[in-house]
Amino acid sequence: MTGLLTNAQRSYHFDVRQFHRMMAAGIFDDQKVELVAGKIYAMTDRPPHTFAVETLHEALRAMLPRDHWTIREEKPILIGRYWAPKPDISVLRGNNTNYAARQPRARDVALLVEVSDTTYHRDRGRKWRRYAAAGISIYMIVRLKGPDTLIEVWTGPTGRGSVARYTDVVRYSARAGESVPIELDGSEHGQVAVVDLVARQA
Repeated sequence: MTGLLTNAQRSYHFDVRQFHRMMAAGIFDDQKVELVAGKIYAMTDRPPHTFAVETLHEALRAMLPRDHWTIREEKPILIGRYWAPKPDISVLRGNNTNYAARQPRARDVALLVEVSDTTYHRDRGRKWRRYAAAGISIYMIVRLKGPDTLIEVWTGPTGRGSVARYTDVVRYSARAGESVPIELDGSEHGQVAVVDLVARQA
């Protein structure tokens, strides 16, 4: 044994501090990246994905008062030594001044949203388990499939590590003309029509 890894064996894991140092050093230029289970992934920026994120953000902003809720797009949540994911949307308790000097953590989160076009395997896999383990009470996945777009609302987080999971899910369909209720800390603030998140062809 030489102590050297072959290309097939080589794997690197980074912690949050290393990730932040790389970001500060400009290693990724202007590319959007996130830290998931110690690995760095590029984030999606395809037009249908961007449309869905921005449309949902606008809908949430219209229904949630700024003095009680902070809404962020693609900003990091610290949920472990090797985890600094950037959910497409995070709804945080309290106004934005609460986070002027610190990054939000799991206890601050009322709702996380991931919009999936090519990333469902990760959003419903590692992220799904880690968000449950962190105790994120509501996790929403927007599965972009054109007219068949679905929104999955996962609740009931339980367990730790690899056995963590959400126990309940309700799915809302664009094709069926359904709307998803936005419930935060036990109160409903409004509804979003699934079809509104579907980008139309010009």
